[in-house]
Amino acid sequence: MNVPLIFDNETPVHFSPDLAHLLPSRWLVPAHLPPARACMIILAGETARIGKAFTVPPGRDWVLNITFAHGLPAISRDGLVVNIAFACKQVAHPLISIPLGTKATQAPLRACIDLACLGGETGFIEICIGAGTDHDPCGDWLALYELSACPRIDSGLEMARSYAALRNKNELSVFAETYSHSMYTSETSAEHLHPTRGPVAAAPPKPAAVQEATQHLTSSMRVSENAYSFAHRLLETKLEKRPPDFHGRLNSLGKQKGRVRMLSLCSGEARIETSLISACEAPVHITLVDLNPGLLSRAASRLPPNATADVICGNINSIILPQEKFDVIVCVSGLHHVVELERLFAQLSLNLDKNGEIWSIGEYIGANGARLDPRAYDVADGFFASLPEHFRKNRLMPGNPTDAHLPNYDCSSTCFEGIRAVELENLMMRFFDPVELYRRNSFLWRILDQAYCENYDTSRDEDLLLIHQAVDLEYRHFANGGQATELHAIFSRR
Repeated sequence: MNVPLIFDNETPVHFSPDLAHLLPSRWLVPAHLPPARACMIILAGETARIGKAFTVPPGRDWVLNITFAHGLPAISRDGLVVNIAFACKQVAHPLISIPLGTKATQAPLRACIDLACLGGETGFIEICIGAGTDHDPCGDWLALYELSACPRIDSGLEMARSYAALRNKNELSVFAETYSHSMYTSETSAEHLHPTRGPVAAAPPKPAAVQEATQHLTSSMRVSENAYSFAHRLLETKLEKRPPDFHGRLNSLGKQKGRVRMLSLCSGEARIETSLISACEAPVHITLVDLNPGLLSRAASRLPPNATADVICGNINSIILPQEKFDVIVCVSGLHHVVELERLFAQLSLNLDKNGEIWSIGEYIGANGARLDPRAYDVADGFFASLPEHFRKNRLMPGNPTDAHLPNYDCSSTCFEGIRAVELENLMMRFFDPVELYRRNSFLWRILDQAYCENYDTSRDEDLLLIHQAVDLEYRHFANGGQATELHAIFSRR
């Protein structure tokens, strides 16, 4: 019974008393807390017993993690109180009482509660909602989003495991639309993920060198190049360190072995893999793995003549990979969508040939949910908020509204975007040895992402000037210790 407790929309919950008749639905999507995300509502006067009984192992560092918020934009004048207890057969152990004021917070609240004092006890988690000091229950709704009881070290994993069916559904929908965006369909859309061509910068460029590099890039810009791709090429010229030469590395491997065995994880349309194989002089057999059958079909149909392919459609979190060895295992910006990283890396350590390599290309390693850290957000939002309205139109929202500030929501709340990103690099280090690591990009990607990329016309000098300014701001921030969110890396077997 000492298995972790994980709450989501499929968890059984017992209410005493049950006041559901006062609600339009027990599960709602509060409009006052973006992004749109389902939660369970608990009313003042109700006690909700969450899930099944579990045992807190003695001597183990277990915690209770909970994410909650006001269920309405404003509740009663005296607020409400969230009382959380661990209910055993004979007694309820109070854990914490949290008062909530009248007005809703701008984002859900989170609490982590130590369960060490309950070692050896078996019971349930109960949440009792009380009215405030004046006992006014009017509008006292609590929104419960997440809850888990587990070893502290597994908190990220267990929370990521919740809402699996809902996240899978949203993931398929999001990716079907994502790959039709110009950021991925333009001629140069792939270059920001493997920017290995062009002059090598031996040292941080001086102003004159920056101007020269900028002029070179601007004059050589292709007609179809979008703002996102151009900005990242420009950033590349400013950085002292270069990313791994994946193209050259694959070609050299092909010359050594005669034939390369490649495994592609979270393949999508395999645009980068196709580019890599096209530059390889040797034949390549690639095994493509993805959740989306439509993307896999397109990926297989677009491979170059020197490639043969196997296709595996399945969930990377539960799939059993073929029992064969690979010379190269590649994942392009996909690992930050994986929940069961430990399980996957254990499999890959068996699949990787003795002298094989794992290539992580353009991987997101920032804050969970594709958010900017506070320091980076302040800098990026300051620049964004100063832009003319035209450049702040959000093209991902109906009607293309103008954003006053950069959104910084936790995208992992509704899908797998950045679900365990903050743990990713350290987990890879546990299973594999780093050969080459290249990190960059604190916030540039957010200013010019899918929401805003098409607001810029790269044939206009005025628009290019703003892109240059954004790149300069990113470069200075990163040079002064800004946190990288993008990883290009090569790992070998341990």
